[in-house]
Amino acid sequence: MYKNEQSQCLLVFASRNQAVFLFNKLIKKGYKVKLISTPCSISAGCTQSIKFMENDIQAIMAEAKNSNMMIKGIYQITKNGAKYSYIKII
Repeated sequence: MYKNEQSQCLLVFASRNQAVFLFNKLIKKGYKVKLISTPCSISAGCTQSIKFMENDIQAIMAEAKNSNMMIKGIYQITKNGAKYSYIKII
């Protein structure tokens, strides 16, 4: 689904329900997104995040805002060898 040449991001929510709702809305609109468990280095608990390509950030943020979603943050995903790290950008 994703190519390594482009940066990937995570949209993190406080609520699993909000993540699932927005994920379904984005899929219906044709965005290439993936629903994943939020990495424990970002948030403890059973929250879900939406993984997407960084070049879609403005459109996905607009969809979240239009749906009155409460976003905890947006993180850029970087790979260091076999490990992933997450840098908060919003």
